[in-house]
Amino acid sequence: LAFSTFSVTFAVAGLAAGRLVRALGIRHTMALAMGVAAVAFVLQVLAVPRDALAPVIGALLVGGFGQGLAFDASTSASLDGVPDDAAGEASGVVQTLRLLGLSTGVALATTVTAGQGTDGLGVDGMRAVMGVAAAVAVVAVAVCLVPGRRAATGPQPRAHR
Repeated sequence: LAFSTFSVTFAVAGLAAGRLVRALGIRHTMALAMGVAAVAFVLQVLAVPRDALAPVIGALLVGGFGQGLAFDASTSASLDGVPDDAAGEASGVVQTLRLLGLSTGVALATTVTAGQGTDGLGVDGMRAVMGVAAAVAVVAVAVCLVPGRRAATGPQPRAHR
C-alpha cells in the first residue's frame, strides 16, 4: 500500500505534464522533473523505514510526481521532430531503452542494497543508491538547463553557387 502512493502521483504528473511541456517547453519541464526527483531521492536518504513509514511515503509521493513528469517529458523530447511515419519505431526504441535502463538500475540497486548494512534491511545500501540517484538527477537538471542549439528537423536546403 505504501508503494502505491508513488503510482498515484506518477499518474497525476502524467496529467499535468502535457500542460507543463506546452507552458515551459520540454527542457524546462524535464529540469523541473529531475529537480523534484532529486528532492525525492534525498528524502529517501533521510528516511529511516524502521522508525516511521510516513517519511518513506512522503518521499514516494514526491518521487512519483517527479518521475511521472520526467516520463512524459522524455517521451515528448524523444519524439519531437520525428516524422509521423517513423513515430511508431521511435516510440518502440524509446520504450525499449527505458525498460533496459529500468531493469539495469533495479538489478544494480538490488545488488548494492543486499550487500550493504548490518541492520538486515539493507538501509545503508539503499541510502547509497538513493544518494547516487540524487547526484545523477542534479546533473540532469544542469544538462537540461544548458542552452544549446536545437537539432534541425527535416532536410536542409542546399546553398546555390
